[in-house]
Amino acid sequence: MTDAGTREQCQRLQALEDALKYRRARAAERCADCDAVPGGQCDDHGRDVGLIAEYERTARQLLTAP
Repeated sequence: MTDAGTREQCQRLQALEDALKYRRARAAERCADCDAVPGGQCDDHGRDVGLIAEYERTARQLLTAP
């Protein structure tokens, strides 16, 4: 991988790490909607959990790409 390619990969991984921190913090905070639904997780926070899984999967793919 070239220096530019390595730099680009690092930037993408950093952006994913920042996004993961944000989504994990949001997912950890309960809201009134969470309290009102069975299972304790509203649609909005459920999407956060789904995005966390997507970001983690993307990061793994970047780390294992040739």
